[in-house]
Parts: sequence; C-alpha cells; structure tokens
Amino acid sequence: MPRDILYLFTGECPEVICTRKTSAMKARGIGSEQPIKPNDPKVVGIAKFAVQERNKEAKTNFKLVKVNAGGTDPIPDGVVYQLYISVTEATKRVLISEQPIKPNDPKVVGIAKFAVQQRNKEAKTNFKLVKVNAGGTDPIPDGVVYQLSINVTESSVSTTRLVFVLVHKDNTKELLAFE
Repeated sequence: MPRDILYLFTGECPEVICTRKTSAMKARGIGSEQPIKPNDPKVVGIAKFAVQERNKEAKTNFKLVKVNAGGTDPIPDGVVYQLYISVTEATKRVLISEQPIKPNDPKVVGIAKFAVQQRNKEAKTNFKLVKVNAGGTDPIPDGVVYQLSINVTESSVSTTRLVFVLVHKDNTKELLAFE
C-alpha cells in the first residue's frame, strides 16, 4: 500500500493502534490537531516503527518511502500520530495504488522522464528511459503520488525500476524514491 493512514499511540510503550482510518478512531475523538514536519527524525522513526509492526502483524515486507504529511493529537496517555506515508512492498516489488495509469499517457511518460533526470542529477548516473510498464496514483494532501514501474538502460544494461514522484498541487514535481 503505497499510501496508508497510520494512527499511532506513543506513551510509555509505543504501539500501533490502527493502520486504517476507522470509525473507532473517530469515536476516540482523534483528528490531528497539530501538524507534523514530515522530515522530522522522530516522525520518520515513528513511521518506520509503524511499518515494522505492520510487517510483523500482517506478515508483509513493506518499506517506508516517505512521510508525506500528518498531525498529532495529545491524549491522556501520550500522543496519537496520524501519518500519511508512502511505502513499497520490498520483496515482491509490486505497485498497489488507488488509480491505475495508462503507461503511454504523455503526462505519465513526462513524469517518468522527470524521475530519470532527477536520479541522474542526484546520483551522477546515466539512465535513459525506455518505457513505462505500469503504475498508479494515490492522492495525498500535498498532491498526487505517481508510483511507476519503468524500464531504463545504462551502459547497454536494461533494468526495471520503481519510481515514486509527488506532483504537488501547483504541478511541481518531487522525486520521492528511485529503486
């Protein structure tokens, strides 16, 4: 699940309360009063903990890609964190999303090209996009996350990569992950 809504309680003993938004959480009066900073090391640590607990509980192998947004609510026993995160399935390398994409859509191809260009700039690589295989989109508060399986070449070697690009509401793009 590339985007999950996680509700966490941290007090004396951290635990994952719920990994889906439920009416039970609403009944507890939890609604994110204070926004979080997605890159705060404490917030990232809490998200990693939640993903690890989810992996143990559901026998999955998700990997945290990024904390996108979220908030906190103080409660008598601690703090509840509501985090919007992006994750990948680390072993199966599968894309799961809310809306599938059309691999040949010019907008999708443009987003894939952006991901390759950013990766080349950041990691000093020389990837060239061959094609978009599949993917999907997930809306989040900041915009839309595109999760794409792409074929790239570098020095005549072809590989399949997973890329995650956030297209903000103002249409600026941000490379979240290139695996």
